[in-house]
Amino acid sequence: MINEKSREAAIGDDLENWMSLLPETLQHMPLIYLAIPGSHDSASYSITPSSSLSPDALPFVRRLAKVFGPLVKHFVFNWSVTQHASIKEQLYGGVRYLDLRLGTKTGNKNIYFVHGQYGMEVGKILQEVDAFLADHEGEIIVLDFQHFYSFTKESHTYLMTIIDSHFGNRMCPVSRTLTHVTLSWMKEKGYQGPMTMKFGLVLLHIVLVGTQIWASSFYKEDLEDNEFAEFEDFEDEERDYQQVQAQNGRKTEKVQEVNEEQDGEEDDAIVEDDESEFDHFQDEEEFEGFDGERVGSSVRMDERGAPEITITKVPLHFRTDWDSFYLEILMVAGLVVYALNFFAGKSKNRKVANAWFTSHRSLLEENFSLIGDDGTKDNENPGLSKDSESVYTLWCSGRTCCEGMLVELKLLKRQDLVSVMAQFIRPSSDQVHIKVDMNKEDMDSFVFCLATKRSALRLSKDMADLSIYCPERRSVEKYGLPSNFSLLCEIVEVAASLLDSRIVTIINKYADIIEYIHFSDQFSGPKQSEDFNVTKLPDTKKVLIFAFNIPVKGKAIHEAVIQMRPLLQFVFYCMDKVKRFKLSKEAKNKAEKNRLRVEEAFLKTTHFVRAEAAAARREEKKRQEKERILLEDDPDKQKKWEDREMKRQMKKKAPKMKQLKVKAL
Repeated sequence: MINEKSREAAIGDDLENWMSLLPETLQHMPLIYLAIPGSHDSASYSITPSSSLSPDALPFVRRLAKVFGPLVKHFVFNWSVTQHASIKEQLYGGVRYLDLRLGTKTGNKNIYFVHGQYGMEVGKILQEVDAFLADHEGEIIVLDFQHFYSFTKESHTYLMTIIDSHFGNRMCPVSRTLTHVTLSWMKEKGYQGPMTMKFGLVLLHIVLVGTQIWASSFYKEDLEDNEFAEFEDFEDEERDYQQVQAQNGRKTEKVQEVNEEQDGEEDDAIVEDDESEFDHFQDEEEFEGFDGERVGSSVRMDERGAPEITITKVPLHFRTDWDSFYLEILMVAGLVVYALNFFAGKSKNRKVANAWFTSHRSLLEENFSLIGDDGTKDNENPGLSKDSESVYTLWCSGRTCCEGMLVELKLLKRQDLVSVMAQFIRPSSDQVHIKVDMNKEDMDSFVFCLATKRSALRLSKDMADLSIYCPERRSVEKYGLPSNFSLLCEIVEVAASLLDSRIVTIINKYADIIEYIHFSDQFSGPKQSEDFNVTKLPDTKKVLIFAFNIPVKGKAIHEAVIQMRPLLQFVFYCMDKVKRFKLSKEAKNKAEKNRLRVEEAFLKTTHFVRAEAAAARREEKKRQEKERILLEDDPDKQKKWEDREMKRQMKKKAPKMKQLKVKAL
């Protein structure tokens, strides 16, 4: 008794090893009879408010997300997250059953945990499970993979490859019965991996590994995502019971007919139940407590013996006071305001875009031979191209030292009432983004950025080239620039040469309009997310990027866009300045070393990903070859393939020997 109590106390104090501390009687008890603690949507803790919606999100939520954007994601986030403890914390707290729901993204073969929104990648969490089992011998974990959203046959194959790479032969095999699966049985069978390492035991969900993944991959169209499937067995049993009762009833009728024929009666046989369907109305105990009006005595019966139903005629009530319709009035008023704001905002954005193009058209035609023609479509009247109600683009080409120039007018979403209301909380401005694609031979190797402090902080985090080559923000006071600007520069020599007196004068004069200036020979756009595995360096371009604010607040539209004309001339001056600028020999060597260092670091970080992808391809090739051999009705070929595969496995396991050739003296 004392040992049993001490064992129970030890289990309560050491939750991470509670299975190995169970008594012998429970060690030999089938796992299906043990109460194993688990967690619902175990991986939902990895979901963040900014996570994109997953395929299991309701259709109307997706439609709302297209209109309201991040606002809907925050609401969905509160519903999606059911666990705040990580997988590691759950396992150390005694959880041994993990509920894992999976989904994929379009154009990405990776598999993620989902619950309304995308969570962590499946491989990272399986890594935590593997690490826990490596330190806890005797513990088992049930992994229940379910709800495979947007899965294909390739997705299931990739999932099995990931699971097999982490657990291998430590998974409990599929069996029709589970009564023999106990903790002691699993230890005896040695589902622990190599004998030289202390690995824990892994029990994957039998229905998943044995049936569900295979069925989902080959019969995907016939399966439904039904969370009430566990009750279908009861429905089948009920249908079977009803069929048996019907057969018994038919047999009873036949027996009665035979008996009546023998007695010589000519009447048809009628089967009557011992109890009527409405006998409970006559039961006094059925309506106990209702004094004065007993159903058995007061309810009138019709010809069939059923209670007669009387429907009371309730007069219709029409409300005439408008206070009763305040909710409907508010909804209609909101729709009217939204519609008026949409057309007014759309009209103003079109006026701003047309005014900018009209005021700058002559200057653009002096520097480019083609204006508004990107060569993708026939356009008799080239000009601004409308991408959306708040975005207009203009492509210019036909100038020395550059391949072309893209002008993008990013205006406020005045047509969206929600965005207009958000302006009161977070004010912003209309902007003009100009991107110049320089020729490779007309720009040297350097990365340079001059921006306001707020934009510099954002660009250093979001842009790949600035985060790698210019991680530090420098002061600009020694160059005579306003204190609200920051400098991000790879080589100090570049800043000293580019910031001449003319550029400094323009920046000081238009400090409230210039948002940032970004010159780079390694421009590849925003940084890739950590969830996206990249196996090769992204393509880079030599570009000059300018961002200017349109000062329409408190001014007429025509006056505001005319004020920006000198800034377009400033862009052309910077293009010629960059073309003439050449780095010194020392700066050139430093730039080349920086790019070589970045490439080496990238290859080191992606080596594991590339090796994993190569291993997956090899396994897929072997699996296809095995399927092809098994489909052929040739035992000799199958035998040869099995012998060859066995020799390959033996050779792989054999110790590697190095052969030395000794020359005769």
